[in-house]
Amino acid sequence: MMTDFTSPLVSVVINCRNGERYLTEALESIKLQSYANIEVVVYDNASSDNSRNIVRNCGLSIKLIEGQEMLLLGSARNQAIKHVTGDFVCFLDCDDKFFPDKITRQISFMEESGADYSFHDVEIWDERTGTRKIKILKATPLRPRGDMLTDLLFNNFIVLSSLCVKRNLLLSVNGFEEDYNHSEDYDLLLKLAKISEGIRIPEPLGVYRLHKTNLTWTQQSLGWEECIQILTRNLNKKDKIFNSVLWHAKVNLLKFYLKEFNLRKIAFLILKEIFRLKF
Repeated sequence: MMTDFTSPLVSVVINCRNGERYLTEALESIKLQSYANIEVVVYDNASSDNSRNIVRNCGLSIKLIEGQEMLLLGSARNQAIKHVTGDFVCFLDCDDKFFPDKITRQISFMEESGADYSFHDVEIWDERTGTRKIKILKATPLRPRGDMLTDLLFNNFIVLSSLCVKRNLLLSVNGFEEDYNHSEDYDLLLKLAKISEGIRIPEPLGVYRLHKTNLTWTQQSLGWEECIQILTRNLNKKDKIFNSVLWHAKVNLLKFYLKEFNLRKIAFLILKEIFRLKF
């Protein structure tokens, strides 16, 4: 990967917490990018494994920030953002990977369209059963370009490792909320969609890996609990769509409580809704 200073600088942000199993693949996918003008910022969130040595010895020029104590994921992502200098920012979780033309295609789409952020489809590599199963996860807003807010309120169809956003826009919304550990990416996407226009690239340009330690799959009810907090924070109760959006999220939360057989939380959620509707 040779530097090309005639193209916009793209910052790739990686957050890592004991990610040695897949980190080499993630870094190698950056090394293989057809786009040349890239800086890489890695925030290591107090890993106790070999992650830092993998970063140091990967053969890339990397800004490695070594956290001394574990932070919530939103806070850790913001620590990395403090060190980016690119015109555009991409995110790569340490268990995901980019396809070689990902950044080239994304920057081209954004410059041609004038969109403030973009996202793309991904290949899902499901390794939870020990056997890799590959399928395509399509980002499916009703509109491929423009206002994504209404669609995002009902369905988070954007994988963070597919996001590319103008740095000035990212900084204008103050990055990630720091009190979330599971859904901080969803909160960011809503903030971006409220003030800017995005574009979908309808082709898989990266891998989203599912495995037994994914936060997305090990803490699904927590994700929906945070989602309800985020929606409440981002919506005005007077909005016509408010009740239907919250109801949709609470139904999904109830499904996961049932799946976990969490009787206490099931009862609390139902009683809370009965009280809210009655009074």
